[in-house]
Amino acid sequence: MPTQKPHEAEEEYFAKIEAEKKSKLAQKHRSALQTREMEQLKETHEMHCPSCGMKLDNIVFKGFSVDKCFHCGGAFLSKEAFQRLCGEDTGFLEKIVEIFQFK
Repeated sequence: MPTQKPHEAEEEYFAKIEAEKKSKLAQKHRSALQTREMEQLKETHEMHCPSCGMKLDNIVFKGFSVDKCFHCGGAFLSKEAFQRLCGEDTGFLEKIVEIFQFK
């Protein structure tokens, strides 16, 4: 069984350290890319109807700000407008909102 010479073990140690650094750098780059892609997606899809993809128009309806799609007829509320529209909070609203939240 050949034994490793001290310099070989040292080279292996530093190669392992270098590989770990490169792996962390690649993860950081991947994370930054995902963040950038998320920003691009938001810019691309902001104020577009989730149902048909057409442009949304912001209108005020009975005192509430509503994002309205005049193509398919969809209407979309912010969480705050939805809560105000539903009135007093009895806990039921949070359960409904939780269903639609992505975590």
